[in-house]
Amino acid sequence: MAISNIGPRSVTLQFKPGYDGKTSISRWQVEAQIGVIGEAEDWVMVHQVPNEPDARSLEVPGLNPYTFYRFRMRQVNIVGTSPPSQPSRKIQTLQAPPDIAPINVTLRTASETSLWLRWVPLLVGYRVQYARTGSTGRPLTHTIADRLEREFTIEDLEEWTEYEVRVQALNGIGAGPWSPPVRGRTRESVPSCGPTNVSSFATTSSSILVRWFEVPEPDRNGLILGYKVVYKEKDSDSPLQFWTVEGNATHSVQLNGLGKYVLYEIQVLAFTRIGDGMPSAPPILERTLDDVPGPPVGILFPEVRTTSVRLIWQSPAQPNGIILAYQITYRLNSTNSNTATVDVLNPSARQYTVTGLKPESVYVFRITAQTRKGWGEAAEALVVTTEKRARPQPTSRPTIQQEDSRELPDSNWTVHSASVNHEASSYAVDRLKPFTSYQFRVKATNDIGDSEYSEESEAITTLQDAPDGAPTILSVTPHTTTSVLIRWQPPSEERINGILLGFRVRYRELLYDRLRSFTVRTVNSPSATWAELTSPYSVRNLSESTLTHYELDNLSKHKRYEIRLSVYNAVGEGPTSAPQEVFVGEAVPTAPPQNVAIQSATATQLDVTWDPPPLETQNGDIQGYKVYFWEFQRQNETERLRTLFLPEGGVKLKNLTGYTTYMISVAPFNAAGDGPRSPPTRGRTQQAAPSAPSFIHFSELTTTSVNVSWGSPSTPTASSRATGSSTSPAPRGRHTYAKAPEGEGLCLAGAVNISHGSRASS
Repeated sequence: MAISNIGPRSVTLQFKPGYDGKTSISRWQVEAQIGVIGEAEDWVMVHQVPNEPDARSLEVPGLNPYTFYRFRMRQVNIVGTSPPSQPSRKIQTLQAPPDIAPINVTLRTASETSLWLRWVPLLVGYRVQYARTGSTGRPLTHTIADRLEREFTIEDLEEWTEYEVRVQALNGIGAGPWSPPVRGRTRESVPSCGPTNVSSFATTSSSILVRWFEVPEPDRNGLILGYKVVYKEKDSDSPLQFWTVEGNATHSVQLNGLGKYVLYEIQVLAFTRIGDGMPSAPPILERTLDDVPGPPVGILFPEVRTTSVRLIWQSPAQPNGIILAYQITYRLNSTNSNTATVDVLNPSARQYTVTGLKPESVYVFRITAQTRKGWGEAAEALVVTTEKRARPQPTSRPTIQQEDSRELPDSNWTVHSASVNHEASSYAVDRLKPFTSYQFRVKATNDIGDSEYSEESEAITTLQDAPDGAPTILSVTPHTTTSVLIRWQPPSEERINGILLGFRVRYRELLYDRLRSFTVRTVNSPSATWAELTSPYSVRNLSESTLTHYELDNLSKHKRYEIRLSVYNAVGEGPTSAPQEVFVGEAVPTAPPQNVAIQSATATQLDVTWDPPPLETQNGDIQGYKVYFWEFQRQNETERLRTLFLPEGGVKLKNLTGYTTYMISVAPFNAAGDGPRSPPTRGRTQQAAPSAPSFIHFSELTTTSVNVSWGSPSTPTASSRATGSSTSPAPRGRHTYAKAPEGEGLCLAGAVNISHGSRASS
C-alpha cells in the first residue's frame, strides 16, 4: 500500500488487491489508527468504496487536518471480509485554517481596567479582538499561542466602559471565523480627576460660596453620586474638613461656620459608588471677611509692686482681621466700672506698666483689641499689689463620677494644656479614645510659676462609641451557582471602640450589568443617586464576633452583586468596607470526581476511570477533567498533566515508565474554573524490558579470553547476562570469556527480567 496526495483532509491510497476468492470484490474498506499511533491502538473504519472491483487507488476524505494516521485495508466479497492488510507507514495530514470559532465564549468583569474572557479550547492558537462598544476606531488584538489556553484577561482598559470582544482560532496556515461578539463592562472606579473651574467667594466673616463644573466625561469612571468640598486653614496642622453635596445636579455650596478672617485652601472632589475621586488641583485660596476680634490671651503680671504692676499679653487667638489698637482699662475691684482708667495703645504693644496704685489692693484689668469692624471682646484679669507672692498650692485630687475602669498600661503621662478660668472647678477633657481607661492629675499656675501636680485620680474608662474602622474584605468568590464565599479581616481592636458584637453583610444586585449604553442624562430627577439604578441593600447580621468568613447564599443566578461589610458594638455600627463585586451563577465544582480507579495496566500505560462529581456539586456543566499523575514520592520532579476537554469518564495514560508506582489525581472543571482534586490513587505499571547496561568494560585480554565488566541498567528490576556463556544473574557483573577465536570479535551484554529481555550494549 502506498500513500500520495496528502492534504489537510484527504489522502490517496494505491494498493494491489489480494486474492479475490474467485468472486467479484463488492466493497473496499479503509481502517485507520488516529492520533497516537501504536500496536495497541484501536483501528476504526474511516472510509468505504462499494461497487468498484477494479479499483487500484482510492481517495480517503473526511480526515482531520494536522493529525497522524496509519491505514490498512480490507476487501469484501459475497462470502465475507478479508483479514486486514499490513499497516501503511505513519503520515500526518497537512494543516488547514480552523473552520469553526471557539464556543462558549463568556466575558466577565475582572477589575476597573480589565475583563476576563473564557472559551472552550480547540487545540489551536487564538486571536482576541476587542474595542469599545460603538467605537469606529480600529479594534485591538492579542494573539495567544498556547493551544491549551482557555482564558485571557484583557488589561489596560478604560474604567466603567463597555467593550465588545470576539475570539477566533488560528494556526500556521490561517485563521478561522470569528466567534459571535460578547459584551462586557469594566468595573466602576473613582473619578480620576476633580471637577473643573472651581471658584470661591467670601460672603460673610464665617462663610464662603464655592462653585464648580462637572468632572470631564472620560475621567468620571462611574456614575457621579455627589461632590465633597475639602477645605482647611492654610499652613495649619488642622485636619481636612469635608462638606458633602449629594447628587450630580448641584454644583455650588456655601461653607458655613468658618473661622473669621481666615485664609482657606479649598478643593472639590467627586465621588462614585466606589469612593472618593481625585480632588481638583491646584487648591484655590479664599479668606473669610473680617469681624471684631476675640479677646487677647496670655495675660500675665510678671512684675508686681505695692504701687505698680507690669502687664503683658498676646494678640487674640481669633484676631478676625487686622488689629488696629489695644485698649486697657483698670480699676479697684471694689469700685464700679465708671471709675476705671482707660488707655489706648498701638497694635504692636504687648506690655503696659501702671504706677501710683494703692498697696495691698485688688485691681481689675481689662484689655480689648480693635479691627476696622470695631472693638472686640475683653479679657479680664485680677492682680493684688503686694510683694508677698508665691506659686499656687496643688489642687485637690481630681474626682470623676463614672466608675467603670480597666487595667491601665504602664505608659507616660500626656500633658493636655488648656486655658482654664481660675474660678473653675471642673473641666471637660476631649480628644480621648472611646472605651479606654485614663487617670488624671492637675496643676495650677500663676504669674510666679506652676504648682506641683495633684494626686492621681482613680482610673476611669470612657464610654463605648460606634466603631470607626471597617473590615477588610480579602476575597469574594463564587461558591455555588447561588452563593458566594466572603473572607475578611476585622478592623484593629483600637478602631472597634468597644466590645465587638458581630458583623453586618450588605448586598444588592447591580442592575447596570444588564444595561448597555445608558448615561447619567437619562436620570431626570435632580436629586437622583445611584440607588435609582440599583436595588436596596439586603442585610445579614452575623452575631459571632470571631467569624472571618461567611457563605452568602440564596442569591439570584447570572446577576452581579455588590457586597459591603461592617462591624457593630453595643453603641452602633461602624463604616462599611469598600464595595466588592462578584458575578453569581458560575462557580467551580465543589467536589472531585468519584470512584477514581485504575482498571488495567501495561508496562507503559495505565487505564484510569472515574465517575462525575455529585450533581449538586457540579455548579454547571462539566466541560472536562484534568488528570495529574506523578511517580510515587517524586511529585515535585515528575508531575505531569493531561487535560480532557470533554466530560469523559476515563483516560489512557501512555508512555509511562515500566514497573513504576504512579499516583493519579483527577480534577473537574467548568466555565468558572477548576474544582478540587480527588485523593491520589496508586497504581503500578507492569514490568518491561530493561534498558541496556549502563557501561561495558574489557580487561585482561589474551589471545583466547577476555574479562568483561558492566554496570546496572538505568531501568531497575532486571538481572543481567552476557552473550556467549551462561552466568549467574547479577545486576552488576563480571565474566571471563574463554576459547574465543583469535582475531577480532564482538561482545554483547544485556539485561533481562522474569518476563522480558532488552537490546544489548556493545
